[in-house]
Amino acid sequence: MEILDDNISTILHSLDEGLAIIDKELKIVYHNNVLNSILEITDNKDANVFDFVSEEDKAAIKTQLTQSNGDKVSIDVKITSAQGNTKHLRLNISSFFDTKRNADEYIVCIKDRTEEVKDQIALKAAMSNLDLVANSTADVILRYDFRTFEMSFVSKSIKYMAGYDYEELLGKRCVDIFHPSVRQPIIDLVTSYVTGQRSFARGGHDKVRLPMLKKDGTVIMTEVLSSFLRDSNDRPIDCISIIHDISESLRYEKQISEQNNVMNTLINNLISNVYLKDKDLKYKMANLKYAKSIGFDSVDQIIDKTDAELGIAGSESIEKFEQHILNTANPSFNIEKKITDQDGNEKWISTSKLSYKNNEGQTAGVIGVVRDITKQKHYEQTILERTRQFENTINTLTDVYVKTDTEGKIVEVSPSVCTLYGCKHKTDIIGKNFFDTLCQIDYDYHIFVDEIKKIGRIDGFSNKLVNLLGQEKYVESNLVTWVDSENAIAGFEGIIHDVTERVVREKTIESQKRTIELAHQATLESINAAKHTQSAMMPFESITQLFNSGFVIYLPKEIVGGDFFYAVEKEGKTIATVGDCTGHGVSGALISTMSMSFLSNVISELSGNELTSENILEELRSKVIKSMGNGSKEGFDISLIVVDKVKKQLQFSGAFNSLYFVRDGVLTEYQADKCPIGRYPKEIAFQRNTIDYKDGDEVFMFSDGFGDQFGGPHNRRFGTSRIREMLVEVSPLDAATQKDKIEHIFEDWKAQQPLGQMDDVTVMGIKL
Repeated sequence: MEILDDNISTILHSLDEGLAIIDKELKIVYHNNVLNSILEITDNKDANVFDFVSEEDKAAIKTQLTQSNGDKVSIDVKITSAQGNTKHLRLNISSFFDTKRNADEYIVCIKDRTEEVKDQIALKAAMSNLDLVANSTADVILRYDFRTFEMSFVSKSIKYMAGYDYEELLGKRCVDIFHPSVRQPIIDLVTSYVTGQRSFARGGHDKVRLPMLKKDGTVIMTEVLSSFLRDSNDRPIDCISIIHDISESLRYEKQISEQNNVMNTLINNLISNVYLKDKDLKYKMANLKYAKSIGFDSVDQIIDKTDAELGIAGSESIEKFEQHILNTANPSFNIEKKITDQDGNEKWISTSKLSYKNNEGQTAGVIGVVRDITKQKHYEQTILERTRQFENTINTLTDVYVKTDTEGKIVEVSPSVCTLYGCKHKTDIIGKNFFDTLCQIDYDYHIFVDEIKKIGRIDGFSNKLVNLLGQEKYVESNLVTWVDSENAIAGFEGIIHDVTERVVREKTIESQKRTIELAHQATLESINAAKHTQSAMMPFESITQLFNSGFVIYLPKEIVGGDFFYAVEKEGKTIATVGDCTGHGVSGALISTMSMSFLSNVISELSGNELTSENILEELRSKVIKSMGNGSKEGFDISLIVVDKVKKQLQFSGAFNSLYFVRDGVLTEYQADKCPIGRYPKEIAFQRNTIDYKDGDEVFMFSDGFGDQFGGPHNRRFGTSRIREMLVEVSPLDAATQKDKIEHIFEDWKAQQPLGQMDDVTVMGIKL
């Protein structure tokens, strides 16, 4: 029958999905051309999708149509196409009404989901493989949404790398496990990849170094390899990142760099000319002296080049000889040769060459050491003359020259031995044993002889001897071996210094040093006693007794310090203060002790309406100025509060030290007057800040040592802005936890620079 006019039929044939009209028996009444394409039917014969559907699926479809009451039915089926290919189809079946509203037929929309199903299977397999690989490696693997950065997968290795349990990170932002300084740059980087502003550098991924924040608050350096997980249409689905801990690698890189620097420094400061070639006889290292000796101004000009490439005269014979050393591993030492340098001067050089091996024990190249021995040759020519000069010299020496054979028998000695040993003539000691006379040691002298033969010399050997006159002498010997005409060790020779006067002087100095150390120890004991006295004046326990809760952090730079704190209750009012005196150490402690005494007296003297924060500071300043000399600049900064718990009202006055007030996580800073307690060129009256508070509000008072402390990754001041951020962060915590957190932050900050604590530090926190 004629169901559709030509215009509608044309439209239906141009759809992307297959379309068919079927009767109740699933017979095709109408279909468009797309259905033939889906079923891979090449001719124009009618295509019935249900010819390819299993009987089981047909029965299920009929059952759903019967129970649908005219509603749309959707079902997924798997078929084998006319070409033998597996297809995954989704059938959406709706009732078809004719002009009389009869529903004896159905419209079927057929969507080919084959590629989509393949993507799902591949994705499932990939995630299965990802889970297997991720939990078998020490590296951390993350999968996260590139729009929200929320993590949907975290490998269990995150526990070992950063201390987190992987379950606690699922659904969290991946950027939050990195240091705050790089979180926004990470977001910007990923966004630039998504928007196409930036392309991955290598094979669809990029590698960056980022500091990771471990669960315990410490930081490790990591290398992060990131890429997109894509579907079959190359559209990004999620981001995948592999995180590798490179802290140890960076440490090794630093060590290698330092070793290379040491090696270069050593080579460039050697007297000899030194070079190193690889197995292709190309220069890999040399000192500047060697480069200049062959006609170049810098080492870089010869690196990675052979002698032939550099145009060195005789390069062919040089490379032949060095190749022989590589092949045989036989070194060549001290080969002497007479040459004419670039200026036409005749020189003698001595060359030593030997092969070196790599970490696998394979020959890797040649090391050459070239010494200019021109002077040595000149010395040989004048050796006889110098010998005569030497004999004349030792006869005039104040120190003793001695020469022995290998058993220590004295064969030559200078006349000065008479003064040292108490003999009448040097011949009285020639022929005697060196170790029985000039080097009286309490062990087998053969050990001494073997040692000097082994290392060739002994410098600064000290011993005590008793001479023929019964006098105790302290001597110091510098000895070297000497060789005969056959270059065999024939004995040792050297100079003996009489150091008796120096030793006596050193013993005197040591005695004086001990006296000074005892005096220093006594001073330390006195300072420690002063520390106990100073600590006893500060009410460490009163803060928790006078307020709902609170804490005090007191960290003097030295044993005692110039900071102080005080808390007391009078006439129903609670007074608490933190002071920072001029200087630190003993001088600061003296001023702080005096200041606490003045403060206690002022509070005792004021009463009633006069007991206000600004009056206390005014009276305190007056007492300090009166007690100090006219030229004295000592004094202190202070922050002071007076709390009326009945009125729930707080007064604050300060001299250079501000007050931080926190309510419900919002911080307010009340500025102090810019005038200290003490003499000041521009003296001003202290002002009172009145604050109505409620239970749970907090106040914090600091000495300036916390904010002035240098440290952190860039060695800067901690500063007031970081103090504000820190106080907001710790405000929800209980007092004990606040104290621990603030102490940890301070210690971590100052630990990142080598100078240690810069000033006394005091922090008082009070929960009202």
